[in-house]
This record gives sequence, C-alpha cells and structure tokens, in this order.
Amino acid sequence: MASDRINIILEAESRAQNIDLQAKQKADQIIAAAGEAAAEDYESRISQMNDSIRDDLAAFAEQDQLYLAEASHAAEVEANALRKRVEPKINIAARRVADILSGKG
Repeated sequence: MASDRINIILEAESRAQNIDLQAKQKADQIIAAAGEAAAEDYESRISQMNDSIRDDLAAFAEQDQLYLAEASHAAEVEANALRKRVEPKINIAARRVADILSGKG
C-alpha cells in the first residue's frame, strides 16, 4: 500500500515535470515567434520609412526643379525688360561719348 502511494507520487511528479518541460518549450516557441515577428515588423517599418523618404526626396527634387525653372524664366523676363529699357540709352550714350571725343559735344 505504501509502495502504491509512492508510485502514485512518483508518477505525479514525473507528469508535473513533463508538463513543466512542455510549458517551458511552448514559452520558448512563443518567445522565438514573437522575436521573429518583431524583427519582421521592424524590417517592414524600416523599409516603409525608406520608401517614404525616397518618395519625399523625389517630390522635393521635382518641386525644386519647378521652382528653378520658374525663377529662371522670371529672371529671363526681367533681364529682357531691362535690356529693352537700357539698349536705346546705350546707343544715345555711345553717340554722346563719340561726340565728346570728336569735339562736337
């Protein structure tokens, strides 16, 4: 009878150790899966961030090119307007300098 009880206790301890081992293995699997999921999520977010940065840089470069084209066109228009105002005066000034040098002025 005592040996039966000892056998029951030993069997219960063996089952408890087995359950404990299975629980530890399952916990290790869950932790490993969580680590893999976290690493995949991290890589995915880094990739998304890099894509977003690349898109933002492309949009900025496009806006920069548009701004430069507009600024260049505006400068060209202003230069042409100044040229139209100045060219007649340059001819008059050149004639006056020539007159002064030739003694007519």
